Amino acid sequence: MRNLLIILMLMFGTQATASKYVCNVTAKTVCGELGCESSEILNDDFRIIDEDKRTYEIGTDEFSLAGSETSGAFMIFKVGSSGFIKISTIDAELVGLKRGQFLEVRDTFLNTITSWGICSF
Repeated sequence: MRNLLIILMLMFGTQATASKYVCNVTAKTVCGELGCESSEILNDDFRIIDEDKRTYEIGTDEFSLAGSETSGAFMIFKVGSSGFIKISTIDAELVGLKRGQFLEVRDTFLNTITSWGICSF
């Protein structure tokens, strides 16, 4: 049991971080009060996060990063008061995560846009 805890601590406590993340969306849903629907992935549906410039690009739109933090095996970036992206920074086979996988959640009015994909950094 102790060895398992040590392995988990090493696995989730050691991260490779970068200053720039380039992410491609592979799946997207839009959810509202009446349910969720898959959404079309556009040609410019990518994310570029630049920690040095403190910017977060969604396609051709650029926003200021509101904050970032590390949580276990993840880097989390906040965009304004209504969005965040959570990126796996390591391969974690035990829980089915690959380095670079991400989940992004944004709200627009009373709907939620959720995107998934892969980042390179």
